[in-house]
Amino acid sequence: MFRSSLFVAVLAAASIATPALAQDGVDANSKAIDITNVDLSDHASWKQLDREVDRTAHQICARITGSSSLFDPALEECEKEARQNARQQMYAARARRQASADTQVATVLTLPRG
Repeated sequence: MFRSSLFVAVLAAASIATPALAQDGVDANSKAIDITNVDLSDHASWKQLDREVDRTAHQICARITGSSSLFDPALEECEKEARQNARQQMYAARARRQASADTQVATVLTLPRG
């Protein structure tokens, strides 16, 4: 089963404030983005998800830093780290999906004839 969401998390937030856990156990400085129906091999879908990650990173970091100014270095660094973290998860999810698809094809091709 694939992880059906990625988390836009702000790792640097620990140095700003101790993160509180939400009721579902997810760090309050992160937000799950459902990618169940996102085709990560499609360029347009990838770019749309990338824009959602950017928006989410800005919202989380603005709350953490207390600033929404695009010229605030702390906000900029926070957003950069959050985007990098999310993109690593996106690449990993795409690789897992591709590996699973390759395994399914290989399994079908090796079935014995009856």
